[in-house]
Amino acid sequence: MRSRPSGEARPSDLDDSGIINLAVPQTDPSPPRRVSRPLAALMLAAMLVGCLAAVGQFQADGPESPASGAPPARRDGRIVAGQRVDFITLDLPIARVEEVLGAGKVRPQEDSQLYLFDHVGVHLATRKGLVQSILVQVPDLRTAEGIAVGSDVDLVLRTFGERYEYEARSPEDYWLHYWPQGIHFSIQGTSVARIMVAHPVIQ
Repeated sequence: MRSRPSGEARPSDLDDSGIINLAVPQTDPSPPRRVSRPLAALMLAAMLVGCLAAVGQFQADGPESPASGAPPARRDGRIVAGQRVDFITLDLPIARVEEVLGAGKVRPQEDSQLYLFDHVGVHLATRKGLVQSILVQVPDLRTAEGIAVGSDVDLVLRTFGERYEYEARSPEDYWLHYWPQGIHFSIQGTSVARIMVAHPVIQ
């Protein structure tokens, strides 16, 4: 277990789905990017702040409905660390996502945009029209090991191990960051509340 070096941003302190016969291209996963740790932390912080702020606003607005009136069928519902959530892969053009899921609600950020697809429980952060992170808030999307929203944190630790970065807002509300794998878990109490997939960060 590691602590964040002083001076870096603290994301937790800052306040699938489509019908795959759409032929979304599937490519070999890219190797981990060599992104500086402070820059990656700042990028993730901005994404987390925007996504979490949007949750409250979206509850007031009410979720959008997909064009068909029902959530689209998922491909496999799989969360893959550092790569994808169902058919949504990192670096996929947001236009391709909206072809499948319908138009998301957009929230602006300083150097990115957030797309809210609450009818499937997913928020996406984009930059230059490409997906940079995927925030999962529903229990029917899960990793190969069965980790999903609602899972006990015990399963996270047994699967991903103790080489995480721990960031707590309180003893009952914290994030476990697995930077090299490209996956981050928001824990409330002893359960997973949210899962974020982002590009792996080489340490």
